[in-house]
Amino acid sequence: MSTGIRRSFIRSGVALLVGVALLTTLQGIVTVAAKSERWVGHWPNSSAVVGWATLWGACLAAGVAAWVVAAPRKGQYSQMLATASRPQGQVYGLALAAVGGGSLTGYLAVLGYVVQRTAPHATEGSLAVAELLPVAAWVVMAVGLGAAVGKLAPPMLAPILAALGPYLVYMWAIYADVYANRTFFSDLLAMDDSARDYLRLPTELLVAKAVMWACVGAALLLWVLRMRRASYVSTVAAGVAAAAAFLVAGVRVDVPRAYEAVCWSGAPRVCVDRAHHHIGQQYRRHVVAALGRLGAEMSTGVTVMQSAELFALAEKFTGTGDTAPTPVRLVVPVASRNTSPAHEIDPDRLTADTGFAVFLAPCLSHRAEQGHAGTQTGQRAAVALYHWWLSMHGLPTDGSNYPGEVATGPALAENPALAEFARQFGAMSDDSRVAWLAKRRPALLSCRLEPLA
Repeated sequence: MSTGIRRSFIRSGVALLVGVALLTTLQGIVTVAAKSERWVGHWPNSSAVVGWATLWGACLAAGVAAWVVAAPRKGQYSQMLATASRPQGQVYGLALAAVGGGSLTGYLAVLGYVVQRTAPHATEGSLAVAELLPVAAWVVMAVGLGAAVGKLAPPMLAPILAALGPYLVYMWAIYADVYANRTFFSDLLAMDDSARDYLRLPTELLVAKAVMWACVGAALLLWVLRMRRASYVSTVAAGVAAAAAFLVAGVRVDVPRAYEAVCWSGAPRVCVDRAHHHIGQQYRRHVVAALGRLGAEMSTGVTVMQSAELFALAEKFTGTGDTAPTPVRLVVPVASRNTSPAHEIDPDRLTADTGFAVFLAPCLSHRAEQGHAGTQTGQRAAVALYHWWLSMHGLPTDGSNYPGEVATGPALAENPALAEFARQFGAMSDDSRVAWLAKRRPALLSCRLEPLA
């Protein structure tokens, strides 16, 4: 009997470890891959992104741990185990260790996927081990929470209630921050939504919350295993760690180097900040190719950057290239999906943003504040030229390329003269179009362009 039970636990332990590991890996890779534009190629974000896998991974581990502990009551042999001479650690230890080991193995597999995606593209830094500590701590927390719920809750409901636990903790922290109008409680979780582009979480916070959650999970687990003194000590340690975490929750560490501009000389001169240096060459190729469609004159004396704030920094910090100020400055953000600045480039979005920077941006209010107030005719001409730009690249003209885009299709449909302007411009030969733009470049860049003559 004893040998049969021991072998049964060995087999179930292996099955639990493999099953939990596979499911944790699958959900983790799907979760981080869905937001790849926020971390690929950037080590600080890649180090933190593994934490995103802990939300559903912790739910899975807690549910399985609760199922393990509730199984004797469901099978109606809990009284036999209670009167047996075997310690609780021997009864549940192997299975719970398998759950924790499977969860940790799954997170390691997710980490491997993240490293494999980031390493070929990253140009600076390395993996931040401190960002991974809360992930390991949530393995202990999830197993401890699941074991406690499995001991207290009805056997049929225990896995469900335990699986809901980590998610409810996450949602409570998010809503608490919303009502408090500040970031605090979400900083205490293993996962957070803070980008590491220019700001980082203090190492003290990462260590403190890792210790806190590990001690919370250990306290619950030790209580289930009837090790009351050890559970009490772990509870006290969790309280001390929580006090330390509360002192630095919500604090961010600035990274001045991430703001530095890296520039490549040429026509146009192209710059990115150091946080996005790993996609700089790709960004430059796209911008140069896009502006090249408009002729060499439209690229001469032009600086293209990913943000307006980078212009001032570009005169102070340089990478490759010259530092001389140029008279024409275009802002073409690096964006992908709903993220800007992103760590991946969406070619279609970048093309649309380049056209916007050339044709429509000169008509915005900041140009008027700089003494370049445009005319209504210039604004209409800019819309027509932007419509041609989108049509030439096969992009939608209904305003769906990015949030807040001008819907040029409906605008031209309501204005026959504007539609005729766009048609005539599109009917030009490439050489004629380049010459026309070169001749009218000052008017185009000051939003004073007149219709085709």
